[in-house]
Amino acid sequence: NLFYYIAKHAGVRTDIVRGLANNTVRIDGHVWIFAYVNKNQGILLDPTWGAGYVSGLDFYKREDCWEWFNVDPKLMILTHFPDDESYQFLEKPVTKEEFLDFTTNPDINWVKNGISADYIFQKALEKDLSFPYLSRDFKDVLEIVSIPLTSTLKVGETYTFSLRPKINIYDMAIRCNDNWYDNWEISEDGTYTMTITLCCEGLLRIRTKMYERGSYGDEVF
Repeated sequence: NLFYYIAKHAGVRTDIVRGLANNTVRIDGHVWIFAYVNKNQGILLDPTWGAGYVSGLDFYKREDCWEWFNVDPKLMILTHFPDDESYQFLEKPVTKEEFLDFTTNPDINWVKNGISADYIFQKALEKDLSFPYLSRDFKDVLEIVSIPLTSTLKVGETYTFSLRPKINIYDMAIRCNDNWYDNWEISEDGTYTMTITLCCEGLLRIRTKMYERGSYGDEVF
């Protein structure tokens, strides 16, 4: 409501969209915004989710409020189901049954790190939305060229990782327990590529070593 009235006084036409929201904990009634940028076009945003969240009696401000500003409709529908399907802005609207059947909410970091909204939407429809965890720092450290887009890899299977550092690093490794993989091939454009066959069970991590640090930095994958 606050966004609606501020926008109104600023001369920006907005619609309050009513529907359901899936916040990973439960599905509740919710409202969000469609703001017009011209007569026939606009953007989807959720000022409530952008502001932060409440846990118990405490409010926690979201670090990046822009995550929920100008959201791609194919991402918005994974967590926001409008009562009026015209606010889906999809060529083929999602049914309520499909929305309730989505198994995992999207991580905004997927898009920030180069995974397209089209791909995420299609995988959600296929009930295969199980991408790897990418830290908030990932986008500042590495650019994805190609990685396995699944949260679970299989021992004995072979996978290729292709990443391009965005910062000045002098080493990078993939670690699984005490097994380290660092036999990268580095192309002229600075892309690090390595094919590995996993030999153990455990949590797989990509770690980078930067010039300003003497040891490997935070895990980013």
